[in-house]
Amino acid sequence: MKRAILTLSGLQQASLCPGSAVLPRIGSTSKKADIGSALHEYNATRGEQGKQVADERADDIADRWGLDGKDRAVFFGRARSMDLGIPEGALFEVPLCLRADGTVEPVKGGQGAYMAPDDAIVAGTLDIIFATPDPIEDGTWCPRDSVLWTPDLKTGNDAFVAPIARNWQARVSALLGAKWTGAETVVPAIVYPTTNGGSWDVPTRRDLATKQETPIPLRQKDLEQIETNLRELHATVIEQAERVEAGKLPKLVTGTHCTYCAARAGCPALVSETRAIVGGQSGLMAGPLTREQAVKAAGLLGPARAAIKAMEDALRVHVETFGEVPLPDGKVYGPTTVEDTTYHTRELYQAMVDEFEPILGAELADKVASNAFAATKGSIYDAIDEAHEFAGVKRQKKNAFERIVSAPGVVTKEPTVRWGAHYPKG
Repeated sequence: MKRAILTLSGLQQASLCPGSAVLPRIGSTSKKADIGSALHEYNATRGEQGKQVADERADDIADRWGLDGKDRAVFFGRARSMDLGIPEGALFEVPLCLRADGTVEPVKGGQGAYMAPDDAIVAGTLDIIFATPDPIEDGTWCPRDSVLWTPDLKTGNDAFVAPIARNWQARVSALLGAKWTGAETVVPAIVYPTTNGGSWDVPTRRDLATKQETPIPLRQKDLEQIETNLRELHATVIEQAERVEAGKLPKLVTGTHCTYCAARAGCPALVSETRAIVGGQSGLMAGPLTREQAVKAAGLLGPARAAIKAMEDALRVHVETFGEVPLPDGKVYGPTTVEDTTYHTRELYQAMVDEFEPILGAELADKVASNAFAATKGSIYDAIDEAHEFAGVKRQKKNAFERIVSAPGVVTKEPTVRWGAHYPKG
């Protein structure tokens, strides 16, 4: 029987749909995922070698992850604004596995492909590990009186990330970090890279005296329970693997979690339901929904969109082979070229500093310019508003905008191909 090794990033999915962990995986990526991977590499470089080195290597990092155009600008903007306040002595991008005997050891590999021992239960990469008040000793050991922190860096939308109390990846990461470093107490965390130290999701309690929220570390009893839950989940996944080996279907549960599941393309449960929806044959499409039907429909929206995306991909292949598809209304389906405007983050930052420094001074001009990391027209105008408000002046925003975007290298306009229905040109 094929080994059923769970990964940290796949734990949440496996807990919701055990069968998904044993179905064939379709390797896929997205530009958002590539930006996230680039930001992880940038953060690790910054933590290990300093901001200057990380900034110097930013172009190489972007190239390595195939980022260009707007995606490259987003990466540079978010990297510039990244300041998580990680203390000295932290470790970055540490791949570990938990074995059946309860020991934790380093592993090679990453991106879901780990060269772990045959008896490994789970493997994955801990983004950041640090201890306070005293740092980790000798590269691996947490001082007895220190608390270990194992923040999981998330670069996507927090609406799609389970909160810390129910987040399998964060809590099992804490377990692996504690076992590997010998820590007696550990704080799991989810951190989003924003300005001013990032946005942190940690388990907390409110101090009645100070009215402050203080972190609640996991202690030995908590870690034992996490390990018990993990082993139960692993046993369930093993059962599903045995069902597949015997020619039976595993336990499959559809819902919103299907949207980004790597096994969705070959999932029997999802394929049948999404085909019914796309084909207009689903009972969910007729009349008012019951509460039960509404729950099911809400869970299928994401997978249905994924099915439509697959249909769009198939249409592209057809058009590239046979030409544009004529439609009854006189339009055609295929590619059309539009002019796309890109704001280049580094050049934009310098142009904004040059614009704001005479009225704000160097330090405040740097802060305001850095806040426009989104590199969009709206973010530029927001920064101009902020600068004028700080300076206590009323100026012509449009003129300021034109001066900024007309600076050398700030803007490029390139033809971009977009797919969809349109009237043929000419």
